[in-house]
Amino acid sequence: MNELDHEYKSWISELKTRYKQAQIKASVAVNGELLKFYFELGKDIFKKQFANSYGSAFYKTLSADLIAEFPDAKGFSPTYLKYAFYFYDLYKEEFQNRPQLVDDLCRIPWGHHRFIIDKIKSNPQKALFYVEQVILPSKLQKIHTV
Repeated sequence: MNELDHEYKSWISELKTRYKQAQIKASVAVNGELLKFYFELGKDIFKKQFANSYGSAFYKTLSADLIAEFPDAKGFSPTYLKYAFYFYDLYKEEFQNRPQLVDDLCRIPWGHHRFIIDKIKSNPQKALFYVEQVILPSKLQKIHTV
């Protein structure tokens, strides 16, 4: 293999790495926007008290209506909608003191939040501790790469 072939293969390898990094960044950005949507949806449900005024069928009805409006979208099951409410409810008081909190919350996947919500139903400080533990490795990586 001559030097030009080696340089070309090295370049292809670099492109592969950059492409994978771009895919990860895009996925994180999409995840963040969906989390902001779920947070705002939970806030809407909380403030409008729809869940209380329409009884237990509220989430099922909302789910059916959203699925009808967005048939190709995922994340509108009654369970997801309840988690959106729980997500907002868990962090609403902390959000009042730290408006940037939503940005921090958006740095971890929705599945992690659901797990945290399941384990820590009403202790936002404890939940934020676990959120920070998930975020910490990425913060350390940024420090080491700078």
